[in-house]
Amino acid sequence: MSLATGHAGTPHVTAAQAAGLQAGIIGPDDYVLDRGSRFAITVVSANKVTIGSGELVMQGYHASNDAGVDLIITNGAQGMKRRDLIVCRYEKGSDSVESARLVVVKGTATTGTPADPALNTTSMWNGGTTYDMPLYRIPLDGITIGKPVPLFNLMQPMSAVWDSLSHTDDYASKLNTRIGEHDRSLAALTGRVKTGTYIGSCDKEGFCLIANPFNSTAVAVFYQLMPNQMTDALGKRCLPLPWDVTASRFRCRLRNEVNQDWIAGVQPVRINWVAFRTVL
Repeated sequence: MSLATGHAGTPHVTAAQAAGLQAGIIGPDDYVLDRGSRFAITVVSANKVTIGSGELVMQGYHASNDAGVDLIITNGAQGMKRRDLIVCRYEKGSDSVESARLVVVKGTATTGTPADPALNTTSMWNGGTTYDMPLYRIPLDGITIGKPVPLFNLMQPMSAVWDSLSHTDDYASKLNTRIGEHDRSLAALTGRVKTGTYIGSCDKEGFCLIANPFNSTAVAVFYQLMPNQMTDALGKRCLPLPWDVTASRFRCRLRNEVNQDWIAGVQPVRINWVAFRTVL
């Protein structure tokens, strides 16, 4: 047992201790922080991209990119397709010196549907000396670079989460005040508002089905996807949108806020919902 945050008389705090603290606070996975350009990507030419400034935390280990970095993409070939991945690569040398750098991992060209190249996925906490955090997928069709696809989780600052919670509290407080000012309608109003949490999975088209507590179609529903409750990078950037209401259930559908596509594939979710009966 050692006290990391304390005076020991000699240097004693290790990088692993700092990483452990950050992993415990931020989370054990890989995240891009809301700093700089958030590693914005620019396609410069058919074989070059530029990655902008940003900060990230992978497995608790913090790395930063202060200025734009040019990366070379190996030229494609006519009639062939390929997927390359841009990653932040952590490395620990034989001398225990650790480093991080941006790397292009080249995929395998094919005439069919290309697959992502293999990455180094053994965590530092499990003895891994090389670890890759994927940032972008670069699709190549012939000699043409397609639109880069972001693969990272964007971690919102605590202030943004607090603001969201504060607004929810303000709304609830105002609603309670309004109910108190209308004593004659108190019972009716209380029966018109229901809340709950859906813990389950969306279907293969991104729909979530929730039982309708009112047995009526005259219902308005609002949804909030809990942060980091989906399993992949795609899901963690999603917005649950109201879809339809029947007397027995209401549905929301998950949309990727990066590319505006509907989520495809069954994924575990946790969604808070508030339902208002619009007609007594």
